[in-house]
Amino acid sequence: MRRELEFRGALVIGSVGLLVRAYNKALMAREDLDHAIDALFDESTLHLSLAFRGYVRKLINDLGKVC
Repeated sequence: MRRELEFRGALVIGSVGLLVRAYNKALMAREDLDHAIDALFDESTLHLSLAFRGYVRKLINDLGKVC
């Protein structure tokens, strides 16, 4: 479904993207972002690879402080 939506020009945002956007808009604290990301990888039924986890951790570490 994601590929079809992207093919049709829709902006598709996944769980990680949604959390990062919330942090960037100061809707959640950094500590909450870290906890949510950890929970997403450790407790979710989503299939998320270790490589993707490393990518996400780097992305989050590179984020500037919001607020």
